[in-house]
Amino acid sequence: MKLTRTQRQDHQKAIDILNSGRAHMYDERRAVIERYHEGANHNNAAASAFFTPFDMAFHLALNVENGGKLLDLCSGIGALTVGILSHGQDFDEIVMVEINPDYCDVARKLVPQAEVIQGSIYDAVLIDELRSRGFRTVVSNPPFGTISKPKGAQGPRYKGEVHYETIDIASDLADYGAFILPQTACPFTYSGRQEYRETENLKYEAFRKATGISLEIGISVDTSVLGKFRNTPITVELVTSDFKEAQSLRAPKQAELDLAA
Repeated sequence: MKLTRTQRQDHQKAIDILNSGRAHMYDERRAVIERYHEGANHNNAAASAFFTPFDMAFHLALNVENGGKLLDLCSGIGALTVGILSHGQDFDEIVMVEINPDYCDVARKLVPQAEVIQGSIYDAVLIDELRSRGFRTVVSNPPFGTISKPKGAQGPRYKGEVHYETIDIASDLADYGAFILPQTACPFTYSGRQEYRETENLKYEAFRKATGISLEIGISVDTSVLGKFRNTPITVELVTSDFKEAQSLRAPKQAELDLAA
């Protein structure tokens, strides 16, 4: 996409920081998150790759407990992980998964203590390997809606919007998840409204029925007062899910499948 002059200048400042060797320091990491433009060299709109504003990542981090192993899916350049680490969190292991190799290169400079894997969440071999890691928490600002995917790619139980498929996949990889979702995908409205209100959402109910996953508002904030996504006016919510209940319900069914095999 074509950047404005200001956007080009900001992006170059981010590149300068990345090349300085100081990108892992707090102020520098924040500056890169705020200035690096996801559309500078890529068609980010086609991939629905809209990077998380730093203050939104910082607030989502309030839903992440300290310790254990952390997984960041569809991580981009690592904004969510940077937001979490900005609270002084300490983890036994940090893994980020991102399909774009350029974004992976940036993430490695921002969070050198993390393992950054270039790969797709629809790669069955990768997902099987991640499942064996024993992650405590998974976070994601996934692509929203429907985007181009490999033929046959879908969630293990749900097929449809990529943001729901990502959560379906994530629910097999960790005990707990925290996500950024379009408000229209949530069973409630909060941001930009006068009050929190539960809503009837047929798409969400179809997702919940297929997966057994319930989405809740955690320690949240009205995201309409936070930094905006670049080049999209979408309203989002911060949601959480305890996956352990859904996993326990799947266990008998999986055992039956294993015996049948």
